[in-house]
Formats: sequence, C-alpha cells, structure tokens
Amino acid sequence: MGLEFGRQNPRAAAQITYRSAPGLADAMSPPAALQALVTTAAIYSAGRKRGLQWGYHEPARWQRYVAAAEESGLVKSVDPKQVYTNRLVAGANSIDRTRVALDAGTYGVRREFSLIPIPAGG
Repeated sequence: MGLEFGRQNPRAAAQITYRSAPGLADAMSPPAALQALVTTAAIYSAGRKRGLQWGYHEPARWQRYVAAAEESGLVKSVDPKQVYTNRLVAGANSIDRTRVALDAGTYGVRREFSLIPIPAGG
C-alpha cells in the first residue's frame, strides 16, 4: 500500500518519510527528500511499468544479479530461487486501490512539500 500511495502522491510520501525518519531533516532538504523518494520509487516500480505486480521478482533478472555477485566474489554458487520468492506477491497486491487513491489524493501536504515540482520520473 505504501508503494502505491507513494506512486500516487510522491510529495505526501516524501513528507511522511521526512518527518518520521530521525535525522533526515538534518541530512537533506525537502526537495532532496522528494528527489530521493522519486528515484527510489522508480526503481521499485520498474516491473509495474511492464505490467507486473508490486514485488514480483523476475527470475531472469535475479539470475543475472546472482551471476554478477558470484563473479565478483560477493557470494559463492547459489540458486537464485533460494534468494527470493514470489509466493507473497498476490497477497501484497490484494490491496484496496480505491482507498489508497483516496488517501493519497486527500493527504494534507504541507507547503514546504506542496510547492516542490515533482522531479522527472515521478
């Protein structure tokens, strides 16, 4: 639900994160927080843009990742299916999207975030 909320209202998601993460306000400005959220959200939603559900792990991509990790010496030979599972994807996607859209659309974004343009990719 959080990923979908952030997709629909990145300013609100950035504001929530900014205010709830200790020290974040000392480390970055609201525009930088929004940029970080939009960048991270783009990574997490790459599969969604190709029609996949939230959280779906693509076997071919995991195979390439594990192969690169093995080649670099980070891990010894490992079966990618021991690293990820898609068993929880259906449950994770059985959310009330109408409710998420309503919550995202009506969330009270403060001025310091409402005036920031949504960075490219968001």
